Amino acid sequence: MKKHLRTLRNYALYVCSPLLLTVAPTQSYADEVWGFTLVNASADNDLSALNDGETINLNAVGRQLNIRANTNSETVGKVVFELDGGAHVQTEGVAPYALFGDIEGDYYDWTPSVGTHTLTATPYTPWGEMGTPLTITFTVVEESGPAPEPTPEPTPEPTPEPTPEPTPEPTPEPTPEPTPEPTPGPDPGPVPSCNAAYQEQNGVVVVEAESLSLPDGWQVKTDAGGYSGNGYIEWVYNDHLYAPATGYIETTVQINKTGRYRFYWHNKVGKGNSSTDHNDTWLKFPDASDFYAEGGRRVYPSGSGKWPTPEGAGADGWFKVYSSFTTNWTWSTHVSDSEGLQVVVEFNTPGVYKIQLAPRSDGHLVDRFVMFHESSVDYGSAVQLHTPETRCNGATARRATPEVLEKRALVSVYPNPASSDITVRGVDVQSAGLEVSLINSNGTVTYRPAYRVVGSNQVQVMVNQLKAGYYTLHLKQGGRSYFQKVIVRH
Repeated sequence: MKKHLRTLRNYALYVCSPLLLTVAPTQSYADEVWGFTLVNASADNDLSALNDGETINLNAVGRQLNIRANTNSETVGKVVFELDGGAHVQTEGVAPYALFGDIEGDYYDWTPSVGTHTLTATPYTPWGEMGTPLTITFTVVEESGPAPEPTPEPTPEPTPEPTPEPTPEPTPEPTPEPTPEPTPGPDPGPVPSCNAAYQEQNGVVVVEAESLSLPDGWQVKTDAGGYSGNGYIEWVYNDHLYAPATGYIETTVQINKTGRYRFYWHNKVGKGNSSTDHNDTWLKFPDASDFYAEGGRRVYPSGSGKWPTPEGAGADGWFKVYSSFTTNWTWSTHVSDSEGLQVVVEFNTPGVYKIQLAPRSDGHLVDRFVMFHESSVDYGSAVQLHTPETRCNGATARRATPEVLEKRALVSVYPNPASSDITVRGVDVQSAGLEVSLINSNGTVTYRPAYRVVGSNQVQVMVNQLKAGYYTLHLKQGGRSYFQKVIVRH
């Protein structure tokens, strides 16, 4: 399974690309998260500011919610959320910065558990400098409206006492036998609340990859038929063959049923005709009770402090996980070169755990992944493509429509970064109604630039009036939308 940098051109880009990172505005920015906004994720509109010490009444605001972080700078590169001391961690690289993610302003649904929660959001510049974080504590309740004031009872008029008639002695009724009380069954216990993005349900966890919050370099695509859901993800930048280096994806899962879980993903070789190239991605469970692969033997990730380790690359507790023997869609999910060992994760206590992915090979397509409790769920049941995602509290991740994904795949933007103008290729210039806007880090439209047609399917957008920073370019035409993160540098 050894892979090599395949061309001198790719190698040159790999060596030289760090030089691009030295180009940055000379002025200093004080990045800060200045507030939070409670969002109705069903209607995608703002409900109210969420301040420290406030109470959210689910019976008043609804159960399909999200929280947005508001920043004071348009140069924010990302915002990292931490809910309840790390029970849920979310990294958002494009505005709006949402605690449970979004796609193009279409917020994912989240129902918070009743109780007290602590939320921290930390901004970072595009160059990795940490800004000023904001931490709040809020309480979630389920309360009905205020009870009505009781109506005072009128004072009764005194009634004269009648002269009592003598009462005959009643004939005693037979005393019935008492009906025995039913013996109560065992207490099923409380239904566990959920503060993760996903949860184990009846021994199964199902995650659609396109539902995850993706950093730069990952793209949602639909070109290769045979996927589930609304698409799959693909890493489109340089390989990271020896150790993870960038493009980290993280989500959380609540495990209620402890024990051993098997991990599989539905994946495909997306480039070329070789089943041993473009076939792998890094995987890590940093806080599971145990994480290993087994078959003929058991191996642990390199850098985990346990031995033996797998054949091939690995570092810092990450497994290189690859497919074998085919370039088609497959559930082949293997560890250790030439051995084909299977991934196992153990959870000894109920709780919230992290799942991390990182790019290794460009062109490796990941559609969905599943975990199943091996003593109570069989492999065949777990890998059904029609099984819905197991999001927390039964919430459904609302993803971009196939039309939006198709438009996203066809449109390209260059140069990026840009200083004066951006060329957008793949636009239908023959149809009317093209709307162009740029969205700042707070998720609001900050600029509607002029554009001009420069080709049969190209327009040029002027950005020279914007100050340096990160923006989201939004193109809208005929009910279809395209969003792209762009960088303006002067």
